[in-house]
Amino acid sequence: MAQTRDYDTAAEDGVVLVASLPPGRYEVFNFQLAKVVGTTFTTLRSRKDFSIPFEIKPGKAVYLGNFQANAVRQDFRGTSIEVAAVFVVDSRFQTDVGLIRARSGTRPLLADVTDATPSVSAIANQFFVSPK
Repeated sequence: MAQTRDYDTAAEDGVVLVASLPPGRYEVFNFQLAKVVGTTFTTLRSRKDFSIPFEIKPGKAVYLGNFQANAVRQDFRGTSIEVAAVFVVDSRFQTDVGLIRARSGTRPLLADVTDATPSVSAIANQFFVSPK
């Protein structure tokens, strides 16, 4: 919420996150979503860990993909409430890397970026779906 949006359309808005990590092997194995309504704070995470492995090599960058969060709603006593979320996994490599390069200004940015967007079938978790 504190970050300025990199894109904001009628269909969606979001940010492209960049993090510096030392060379090595990494794995995304869960997520945590937080929601505040009034004085109530709730979190959501997957009950089952999953695996999105990636490797950072010296002098190289890795693009992990676009993970668009979509609320899952359920009717409860005539009111639609958010009960969960699913992530639509997609590669927007050219667009997202272009946004990062434009945002970097005069700072040098690595030219060598690998698209490592995982397939939904490889993640094998109900919270991750394909764009179709």
